[in-house]
Amino acid sequence: MTRRRKIILMAAILVGLPPLVIAVVLAALFMDESPPKDDDLRLPPSSLAAEENAFTFFEEAARNTVLPKSTADQTPITPWEETKGLLRIERMASGKGWDADLADRVLAENQECLSLVHKGLACRGCRAPIPVRPLETPEIVPLVGTMGVLIPIQAQRLHRDGRDPEAFALALECMEVGDRLEHASGTIVAWLCGATIKGTGGDVVRLLLKDGTLDAAALKRRAAEVGRYRNAGEGMAAGYRAEYAMWCSVVDNDGSTFLENARGKGGEFIPFLLRKNTTKGLMAESLRPLIQDAAKCATDRGPQPGTPPWKEKSLVSTNAMGRLFCRSMTAPFRGVHDLKCNENSFISAVQTLLALKAHKLEKGRLPETLADLVPEYLPAVPLDDFDGKAIRYDPRKRIVYTIGKDLKDDGGTSREEWDAQERQRKEDLGEAYHPKDFDAELWNFPDPSFPIEF
Repeated sequence: MTRRRKIILMAAILVGLPPLVIAVVLAALFMDESPPKDDDLRLPPSSLAAEENAFTFFEEAARNTVLPKSTADQTPITPWEETKGLLRIERMASGKGWDADLADRVLAENQECLSLVHKGLACRGCRAPIPVRPLETPEIVPLVGTMGVLIPIQAQRLHRDGRDPEAFALALECMEVGDRLEHASGTIVAWLCGATIKGTGGDVVRLLLKDGTLDAAALKRRAAEVGRYRNAGEGMAAGYRAEYAMWCSVVDNDGSTFLENARGKGGEFIPFLLRKNTTKGLMAESLRPLIQDAAKCATDRGPQPGTPPWKEKSLVSTNAMGRLFCRSMTAPFRGVHDLKCNENSFISAVQTLLALKAHKLEKGRLPETLADLVPEYLPAVPLDDFDGKAIRYDPRKRIVYTIGKDLKDDGGTSREEWDAQERQRKEDLGEAYHPKDFDAELWNFPDPSFPIEF
């Protein structure tokens, strides 16, 4: 080979090599993995028709809630008067400040809403749709406020009319609505709606227990029925799978349903910063431990969502958008397992309170320990979902309590102790003092406690 040919060959190599190297590097950077094996994360398909799907009727009920916009004689009211009216309704729902006329108006104007809820309960199944846009508020959310007002007011109306069996049945129907929503295979937001509605039913049971007239046998039956709803972990696991389905859809659409405003502002480069299969694999890795922990108590679970291992990496690198999607998916899950433990422990407390009242009606006193309720009133002592041990009970303080998320048994808080703390707080703060309600603050206690008020 002549010198001239060698020079030409070297020049060709020098000119052609950089583009080749760049092409290889780019291919390595943006080359995706094979699709992840995620059959365990896929929800089974649903064959429910709309008219057989309770979720359809629950959503319609949420859209049909009516709260009074005028006085009893239809005189229009100002926004401030409307706000005061809503506060009166909320207070009445919590068992304070009963107003028979207002209660009758609220119930009369919401007959269609309550009818739709009952139609939903008559359906053979309940399946939530998977949202397309993660940041959209599901239409089912307003049902939380609806049930939180209408059911307590209707139950109290029945109780005041001497129809306690119907009032207790209504409270359990409310818990059934919540349970169906929890198991509707919707996203975690839908699961939280169900958990809140189920809690409303439990609160109504507690309210009715104060001076309700059910006999011991009926209370035992209700305790058994309430115990069936201590299953929040199953619904939460389905909720995580629904989240996976929703975010896989986001990834398949290049993030267009999540970053709708990005197009035209550099958003056209999103596909080059998103490795779809790699992203799905990351999402699957983050969700599987949460699903495995869903049915566990707090002491047995693994680390909860916090800072994902990929968060510290620079966004200016391969699969930057994929990591952003993963962080966006997992961020709202922090604390969800604690809420599940709250719910299961609350169900255990309500079940225990029912059994305690049945015992008191038959024996004339409260038992020394919860073990005294087994097997006559309960098949077993209900469990505290935070540590998997028996729910706590102090007959001296007259409370049933859970150790709470700090996992320490501090002995619970009676209403009298709370009142003493409030008096001291008022004395310490002076004019800066703002009263706090025992029931509203209950879950902020070190040991959330449920007074025995019968």
